Amino acid sequence: MKISIPYLKKITLYFLILTSLQACSFFSLTPDLGDIYNESAKYHGLNRNPIIVIPGILGSNLVQEETGKSIWGAWDGDFANPNIAEEARLIALPLEEKMPATGNGVVPNGALDKVRLRIFGLPVQIRTYAQLLLTLGIGGYKDETFEKSKNNLDYGNDHYTCFQFDYDWRLDNTKNAKRLKDFILKKKKYVESRYQKEFGPGDYDVKFNIVAHSMGNLIARYFFRYGDQPLSDTGELPELTWEGAKHVSKYVAIAPPNGGSTVSVDSLLKGRDFGFVLPTYSPTILSSFPSIYQLLPRQRYDSVYEKDGDELKTINIFDVETWQKYQLGMLHPKQDKELKKLIPEAKNKEERFSIAKKALELRLNRAKRFHQALDKPAKFPENMQTLLIAGDSMPTASKMQLTGDGKYKYIDYEAGDGIVLRRSTLLDERKKENKNPKLDSPLEWDSVLFIFEEHLELTKSTTFSDNILFFLLHK
Repeated sequence: MKISIPYLKKITLYFLILTSLQACSFFSLTPDLGDIYNESAKYHGLNRNPIIVIPGILGSNLVQEETGKSIWGAWDGDFANPNIAEEARLIALPLEEKMPATGNGVVPNGALDKVRLRIFGLPVQIRTYAQLLLTLGIGGYKDETFEKSKNNLDYGNDHYTCFQFDYDWRLDNTKNAKRLKDFILKKKKYVESRYQKEFGPGDYDVKFNIVAHSMGNLIARYFFRYGDQPLSDTGELPELTWEGAKHVSKYVAIAPPNGGSTVSVDSLLKGRDFGFVLPTYSPTILSSFPSIYQLLPRQRYDSVYEKDGDELKTINIFDVETWQKYQLGMLHPKQDKELKKLIPEAKNKEERFSIAKKALELRLNRAKRFHQALDKPAKFPENMQTLLIAGDSMPTASKMQLTGDGKYKYIDYEAGDGIVLRRSTLLDERKKENKNPKLDSPLEWDSVLFIFEEHLELTKSTTFSDNILFFLLHK
């Protein structure tokens, strides 16, 4: 069929008009959150639970405790350069025969509400979790460290209702779950003392609302289930007591990698280049962080493959021999120069790779145990209300094939937020051949909200802001 030029012009004009009307409709339908929640923001009573915000991996500033040198989060002054051996050992965790218990003289120094760096000598700030804190500020959750809200809202009396949990995101997540318990008990004591001052003597048992993003949810969920119980490398898993949940009233999980993320393998194999103004972090440095292995996709999800003749078959990414066979991460021969920085005491290349392999095996085994502890089927306690917020509008890598020489390629994609699959946030156990339409998951959420944004951009959506404030303030 031949289409005339005038007809095409009419269609184009119609499309432009329709698009314009939709755009006008979108802007006119954006809610005035300040007007909706301002009265609730002013309210200050005993039944208003304070909030604890838990950022994801990379989401806390790290500094050298002794000198104050920036290890992560600020690149506009004196910061640790991964290209210098002594400073690379500050960024990395020790490759020892036991799991690192501390940050090797490095401590967290506040949640990463903004990244500070210099471009061509000029100071620049990039917002990270600032939007989430501003959203909570609209609801009157004034963070103790965040700058004053720019929404010109009347908060009424001073609020002590929002705290950022900063943590060393390089460490094993169970170590940070223990630190979370100490943090909560400290803030609980503080808020209860404020209650006594404002409302008089009473038996106050403060509960918290937890808002966690990405890997922060793994720390939160381990804490809910096990409190500060350690995770052994052998024997029985910790006892499921819900010890941490007794301190929590509401839980908002934003983009949690409950089933892991195939994209996390990318950092372990290739390292991370954050842009031309930031240094490049090698696979060896990142491979020293136990937390990254705890983001790997579950083995039962059949996410990693190898070529077997003309066929593809799944391979165990938690087996250290897989890493050696395919020269992955810090076991790639070219990573020896990086291992020299981190293991200066080793006499030769063979000794360095032997140490690296043992450290790698330790981290892989710990990740498997961590997954087993989190995946044990159990409903959230009745005293906790839960809201899951996830993205499912972006093709997200779900399967990868190892091709040798430390390389890989993605071979399949599913719905997700670009980093975490929808299936992972839900911990959906259904296989593709399973025709049951109902979700099969060890997790049960009171409410689930899907937002059509990328992993970190989820918190910048008006839909996100409106729904989280309703859940925290009005539900």
